[in-house]
Amino acid sequence: MGPSGLAELLQWGGVRERWTPARARVLVVAALDAFPGQASSRATLDTEIEDVIAGAARLAGGEAGESVLAVRDPEVEGIRTRFERRAEAGLSILAVPDLHPLGSPEVLAGWLASCPRFDGARPADFRIVGVDTAAAVGAALRGRPRLDRWVTVAGRVRSPGTYQVPLGTTASTLRALSGGGGGASAVSYGVTRGRLRRIPLSRGLDLSDGLVLFLAPDHPLAANDALAPTAAVRRLAAGCSRCGVCDALCPSYAAGMRVRELVDTIRYDLGGPGDPGGLGTCIGCRLCETACPAFLPVGRIASEIAERLRGGDVAVGRAAGPRLVPREALRGRLGLGPDPDARRDARHRVRRVRLSLACRTGPAAVPCRRPGERVWRGEPVALTPDGAARVLAPISGTVRGVDGCVTISRGRP
Repeated sequence: MGPSGLAELLQWGGVRERWTPARARVLVVAALDAFPGQASSRATLDTEIEDVIAGAARLAGGEAGESVLAVRDPEVEGIRTRFERRAEAGLSILAVPDLHPLGSPEVLAGWLASCPRFDGARPADFRIVGVDTAAAVGAALRGRPRLDRWVTVAGRVRSPGTYQVPLGTTASTLRALSGGGGGASAVSYGVTRGRLRRIPLSRGLDLSDGLVLFLAPDHPLAANDALAPTAAVRRLAAGCSRCGVCDALCPSYAAGMRVRELVDTIRYDLGGPGDPGGLGTCIGCRLCETACPAFLPVGRIASEIAERLRGGDVAVGRAAGPRLVPREALRGRLGLGPDPDARRDARHRVRRVRLSLACRTGPAAVPCRRPGERVWRGEPVALTPDGAARVLAPISGTVRGVDGCVTISRGRP
C-alpha cells in the first residue's frame, strides 16, 4: 500500500500537479473524449474502473458535497450497469451531450452550472479533474503508481486505434506503432485541456495527452502552424472574406468574442489598449480555423493573443453560455475517417521514452539519475526541488540522457 495523504499520493503516483484545498460543491471526473475519433477516456474506464472510483473518492476527500463521473451521452448505458452495483462509492454518472468543446474544463464548468440538477450552482462550484488523474490516484492507493496510459492515434496512419503505452512514449514511436503513413506533423489534443496544439515528434506523452493526430505536412493546420508569426498575420489579413463561418461556430461568441473584429483590427491597424474582439474569452479550441473555408490561421492567432492577454494586465472577459456544436463538425475538416475502435496493448513494443521535467505549477523536476545508470520500472528518476512531485521510470532500462528531459531505453548500458 502506498502513502495515504493526498499530496503524498499525487507525488508517489507520478501526478505532477499540486492539489490545493478548495471548497467545491461538486467533484467532476471528466471522462470526455472530446474529439472525433478519440477513445482513450473510455478505454481507461473499461480497464481501470476500480482505480477511477477509488481515486475519485480520495480526491473528493470530504471537500465536495457530491462526486460525478461525466461521460458522453451515447456511452452512458454502456457503463451504467457497471456502476449501479458500486453505488456505495458515492460516484454517480452524469450524461453530457456529445458536443464540442465540452472537453474544455472552463466550458464544462459553465455548462454544469446551467444544469437543473445543480440548481443555483456557479462555475466555481465545480472541481474538474481528468479520468486519468483519478485513475492515477486510485492506482497509487493500491500501491502501484500509474506508469502507462491509453492514447488514441488517428489521422494519416495505417492502423488507427487506441494504444496502451508507457508514459513518455514519443509521438514518433506512436507513428511507428500505428504503421506509419506519411504523417510528418503531429497535433496532440489533450482530454482535459480542450485545446488543439502542435507538438514535435520527439515529445513524450504525459497523463493529459489523450489523442495524437498525424497530419500530412501540406495539411492546412500543419502549414499554418509552420508559418512565422508575421507571415500568419499577413495571410489572415489578406485572405479573409468576412464570410462569418468562424463566428457562426465559435463557442465563445455568446460571451462576446468576435473573430471578424480581430481580422478588422489586424487589417486596418485598429490596434490599441484593451481586448480586441473579446479574445479574452477564447478557449483555444481552433474550431474557427477548422471551419474556415480558406483554412486561414485565425485560430492560431486568436489563441496566441488570448494567452498573452491573460498573462498581462489587460481586463478580459470570461466564457459564459458558450455555443456548442456537434463534434462531427470537425471530422471532415481534419480529414479523419471512422472512429478507430481497435485497442492494442503496445507497452512491450516501446523501446525508448522521453520524460519531461516540467511541472504544471512550480519549478521543474531535477534528475536524480546519471546517464548510464540502470533503472527499474517505478523508480524515481527526477524530483522537484521541494519534493512535491517526482518523475517515475515507466520502463526498466538505462538512462541515456538528462538534458531537458530524462531519456530511458530498454537494455543494459
